[in-house]
Amino acid sequence: MTFRGLIIASENLYGNEIKYIKKPRCKILKCYGINFDKIRNNVTALLRKCKSDYENKIVEKVNDNNTPVKTWFKLAKQLKGKQTSTSIPTLIDDDTEASTDDDKVEFLNSFFSKQSTIDDSLHALPPSPQPTHPTLSNIKISPKDVTDAISMINVSKASGPDLISPRLLREGSLELSVPLSVFFNRLP
Repeated sequence: MTFRGLIIASENLYGNEIKYIKKPRCKILKCYGINFDKIRNNVTALLRKCKSDYENKIVEKVNDNNTPVKTWFKLAKQLKGKQTSTSIPTLIDDDTEASTDDDKVEFLNSFFSKQSTIDDSLHALPPSPQPTHPTLSNIKISPKDVTDAISMINVSKASGPDLISPRLLREGSLELSVPLSVFFNRLP
C-alpha cells in the first residue's frame, strides 16, 4: 500500500530520493492500520541521509582539482553559508593566547600599534583654528513659510512630546502661521 500524500519523488536538494510532505493526519493513517510514528521516523532518517549525501557531494566537488573556478566559488559559498559561528577564533602569538573578547581587543590593539614606525613623541600638535560661532541673525520666517511647513506634516503620525495632534496643527495652520512666525523671528 502506498501513500501519495506522504512520500513523493523529487529532483531538488535530495536528488531522486524522497521529499516529505507534512500534511497526513494520524487519524487517516490509523484507519488503514498504519503506524504514523514509524513512517515519520523512516522519512526523517532518509531525509538526514540525503542531506548528508548532498553535502558530501559539495565537499567532493570543492576538493576536486577539475572544478571550474566559478563553480568552485559558488560551492564554497554554499558550504560557508552553513556555518553559524561569527566570533573571532582564539588568537595565539608565541606564548600569548587571547580567547575572551577583551583579550582579543588588547591583542589586536598591541599588534596594530607595533606596525606604526613613526616616532611622534617630540612633535607638538598643530595649532587648531579658532572655533567660529555662526549665527543666523538675518533670517526672516514669513507666515507663508510656516503654513508651508505645517502643510507637510503627516496627519497619520502620532503626536510629538508636546502632545499636540498633527491633525490639529494642520487644520489650524492658517490661524497658527502668524503667531508662530513672530515667535520664530524673535528667537536669538
